Amino acid sequence: MASTACPIASSSPGELSRHGWELSQAGDAQRALGCHRAATALGSSTSYDWFHRARTEHMLGLLQEAEASFGRATTMTS
Repeated sequence: MASTACPIASSSPGELSRHGWELSQAGDAQRALGCHRAATALGSSTSYDWFHRARTEHMLGLLQEAEASFGRATTMTS
């Protein structure tokens, strides 16, 4: 399942992840996943960003991806 691109441009993982959370709360998990993928693609992403990516992947039924993202979130030091 492909995600839709995040509707905002930012170099801040926190800002992208926050916007993804807002989209998922509004019922737009596809665009939310786009924001979470953009956030976690940045080298400065944190476990928080990976956790929210995993949560959105789980919402979309992408269970293998969610498990991998959650694993990444729980093994990061930040």
